[in-house]
Amino acid sequence: MKVALAIQVFRSSGEKIYQDFLPCCLILAFPYLVLVVGLSIMQSAVELAYIEPILRCTVLSIVGVATMRLSVSDRQPLMTLVFSGVGVRGLRFFIFVVVVCLVVLIFKGLIDLSTELLVFFRGSELLLTLLFSIFVVSRFLLIFPAVALDRELTLIRSFRITRPHYLSIFVVGMTVGLICLIPIGLSHAFPSLVASVVTEAIGLICFSYGCIAVSYLYLAISRKF
Repeated sequence: MKVALAIQVFRSSGEKIYQDFLPCCLILAFPYLVLVVGLSIMQSAVELAYIEPILRCTVLSIVGVATMRLSVSDRQPLMTLVFSGVGVRGLRFFIFVVVVCLVVLIFKGLIDLSTELLVFFRGSELLLTLLFSIFVVSRFLLIFPAVALDRELTLIRSFRITRPHYLSIFVVGMTVGLICLIPIGLSHAFPSLVASVVTEAIGLICFSYGCIAVSYLYLAISRKF
């Protein structure tokens, strides 16, 4: 039953992005241009090390808010949806994105330390980091659609209401993580400039699908509380 919820979430998300593929692409056009132009003008190593992560988190915040709002409303004008992630709502989303990234980095540091102390863990650092990060971060995923949809939800409450659905949450978190890794794999496989531009577009579409899935999961769980 718990896994069935995850399957239903991804099925509904696929149907939604298929039905509204054109509006979704139009919503992604502005953040995509900002990302591509921003990355193209960065030259120094300092810019790539510090400004690029901020730019990516900003673009992901705008895309996340817009696509999550699209998932529950077909009546808002496209321009309203595009810029719905600009302002306080987008800033809150951005902060939670940064918090999630920090949690992942903390887990990576702890696991790297553990592998230094425990020999039998060596060689599996990346896998352990992904599993532990997804298991914990997925419990806080509902905060993102709550911010996008202007609902009241704290990190603690998100962790609490996901407890009965931990398996569905983990499956959704794992699948969303794997989907978002697709463009990273493509960028390593095809490192050319043209391929990187296409990869960024694919990455935003994959991220949008994941946002819609998390939004549907939030709506399904929140009805029970």
